Amino acid sequence: MTTRSSALLLCLASTLTMSLACEARRGSNSPAAPSPATPSTPSTSSTAELTGHWTSASATPSSRPSATTSAVAKLSSCDNFDLRVTSQTGNVATGTFSVVCLGAYSITGTATGTITSRTSAHIELAGSTTVSGVGACPVNVVSDATLEGDIIRLPFTADTCLGRFTGLETLRKSDIFPSPEPPPAPAPPPAPEPPPSTTPPATSADAIDLRAARIVLGPSSVAAWPQTSTVIGVRSGGGQLCVNHTKLGAWPLVRFFDTTAYVEASQWVFANIGGQWVGGAGEWVRPGQECKAVDAQSIGRDAFYGDNMEPLRSWVPRPGEQFAVMVTTPARAWPNMTSTNERSNVVFVRWAD
Repeated sequence: MTTRSSALLLCLASTLTMSLACEARRGSNSPAAPSPATPSTPSTSSTAELTGHWTSASATPSSRPSATTSAVAKLSSCDNFDLRVTSQTGNVATGTFSVVCLGAYSITGTATGTITSRTSAHIELAGSTTVSGVGACPVNVVSDATLEGDIIRLPFTADTCLGRFTGLETLRKSDIFPSPEPPPAPAPPPAPEPPPSTTPPATSADAIDLRAARIVLGPSSVAAWPQTSTVIGVRSGGGQLCVNHTKLGAWPLVRFFDTTAYVEASQWVFANIGGQWVGGAGEWVRPGQECKAVDAQSIGRDAFYGDNMEPLRSWVPRPGEQFAVMVTTPARAWPNMTSTNERSNVVFVRWAD
């Protein structure tokens, strides 16, 4: 019991430290959020930019542990980090995080960070979990972090229900919340959502009955949105899901939350789970963007991370499995951050990996 609890608290300290970088930009890194075509460069403004999706730095192939070592390490460490900074006003940033420790303990919490210079920030994190034999275990972490562009180095002190722990963690920014160049013209005001159609069309270009699908993220009435675009190409594999359609690059743009970035659309996925089609707005799409960085492990987990988004959150497509996709104007944060409420048709595709 003592060894297990100590391992857990070391895990909690590492995990909560990373939550500074704590939906937007599964991209996505979206909220999965829009992913940039090339790595972003460090900000040259006087205040650092922390908005985005951050994860612990991955091991290189030469240093990655064996399958046997990984199985043992999972019982004494944390994995499945999902850390998101969703808001920044001036030099104050806020966000959320979730992580699994010891292979079973789910930890969630909030984070606030005060940027003290272009290369440093003071971070305070608050989270909790339930420890066997102890019960509710609050955790508070403090760190004076070093900011290095897309990398944050965090020496931390964690006060927990079982004592105080210290450590060092390195976080790397992913592609959920990129910072693309803003377009020259602002987005038009959003149009009201049209009322649901009372008379179904005689024929449909959709591969599935969209009205009967269960929507876990996005407007439930999306089937009634006018289909103004047609999918002309879909491919999966190689860590990407690409959807090309006739309105690519033509829909109005919407400012991405309170950042200088803009989004054009949302990439939707639908999985047949237990005989029912379940889907949602999975990824933000930048202006003219066709491909999103997803794989079998992240397509459900990263975009549909809430408990209320099951069973899509736990969906892991098998090689050759048939699923469905479509594209709409921005819908992941609906009814916020919307434009003209338009969509493409729904088409089938098979998972290639």
